[in-house]
Amino acid sequence: MQNLPTYSKLLVIGCSLLSWPLVAEVITDIQPLPALVKQIQQGGHVLYFRHAPTEPKTTDQNRQVVEGGFSVNYNDCSTQRNLSASGREVAADIKKQLQRLRIPIGSVASSPYCRAFDTAKIMFQQVIIDYDLAYSLSKDSAESKRLGDYLAAAIHSAEPLSSNSVFVGHSTNLREGLGVWPKPEGVLVVFKKQGSDIIYKGMIVPDDWQTIADNP
Repeated sequence: MQNLPTYSKLLVIGCSLLSWPLVAEVITDIQPLPALVKQIQQGGHVLYFRHAPTEPKTTDQNRQVVEGGFSVNYNDCSTQRNLSASGREVAADIKKQLQRLRIPIGSVASSPYCRAFDTAKIMFQQVIIDYDLAYSLSKDSAESKRLGDYLAAAIHSAEPLSSNSVFVGHSTNLREGLGVWPKPEGVLVVFKKQGSDIIYKGMIVPDDWQTIADNP
């Protein structure tokens, strides 16, 4: 992860977010693909991207057992499962589609893992690293739950108005926090806050972007 200070900074989370109990209900209201695209074009949503496709049959290396799970050297991408060449192409194509469709983007927060941060760098200009978006599957059950709850709190606390707030992370964090399993790699999951509830509106998988482009 090179030039980290140039591209990102640590996201400072206030105590109110860290202590926020998950009382919001996740309500499923799946939208057809054309309607979903039109809605995020209007802003006011939270977009959760799972990192783009990674190298097959690779895992994070040199993990050391510490309190809460495993430690990972976030600054050494050579020890992590990283984006594949096709994964980088997927991320670049999604960037083009977001720009073509004029989907407004506000704040972007990313997991510190290279595969997530690189996805965010390719797709977006300004990226904030949030270490509490780290891969929850590398943690023990208590820490995994905390990270899931943290993500749920962060999504609930986002205040997108004319733009969309973006998080780039991993599959298990979202499943742990909001009960939504984001598959496959590179998928976009769309949420909208409504009062104290979070509305889950659906997913856009990488192959969907071509369908969207073919049916303007």
